[in-house]
Amino acid sequence: MSKKKTAHKGTKGGKGKNQALRDRKRDEFERERGGGIDKSWLVSGAIGLLFLAMLGLYIVQNSNKSAGTGVGSGSGGVGGGGVGSAEDRPLVAGKQDYSGGNLEQTKIKATVAAGKISVDLADVKKNKIVAFDYNQGGKQVPLIAFISPSGRLFAGTSMCEPCNSYSFHTETDGTLTCNACGTKWDLETMQGISGGCPNYPPQEMKSTVKGGKVYIDEGPVASWKPRTV
Repeated sequence: MSKKKTAHKGTKGGKGKNQALRDRKRDEFERERGGGIDKSWLVSGAIGLLFLAMLGLYIVQNSNKSAGTGVGSGSGGVGGGGVGSAEDRPLVAGKQDYSGGNLEQTKIKATVAAGKISVDLADVKKNKIVAFDYNQGGKQVPLIAFISPSGRLFAGTSMCEPCNSYSFHTETDGTLTCNACGTKWDLETMQGISGGCPNYPPQEMKSTVKGGKVYIDEGPVASWKPRTV
């Protein structure tokens, strides 16, 4: 009887050791498993942060690109009156050569009727670059029109807000230049080239040509406000 009891005790002790070993291995497995989950969350978080950083960089680069080309209603040359691009401007003449000398704006008279501001196309073609005023109901807006080197008509506000200048001229290098600060814009694209105010070219207003007249919608001009500097 005593031998059986001793054997029984030995078996029971072995089972206890085996159970303890299994418990220890299970604990180690759980710890390793838990560590793997934590690492996966860290990797996922790092990937997410990298994606957000790349997205932010893309947005900033495209914003800077828009500002540099002068496109947009806030600070650029195209868009104030619904103009989409330079190709949307009316083609009114053949190719123009501005290399012969600087041209100052010629002052002409505008007419306002039936919600339209109009000037004679012949005056614009003759002088290449003209200035005129919208003056209705106490609201006065200086306006400009010129023919680009490709023969397309540009019409818009005649103002460089940072230096509060209303006058411009063309130069032999194919630029529109502010008379006050000397900032230069490409006559075709209105992209800023040099000077202190490259993001403030004349703000374009959509124009149409019919029956020898250049027409600009009165609404966008009447509601226009100088851009914030």
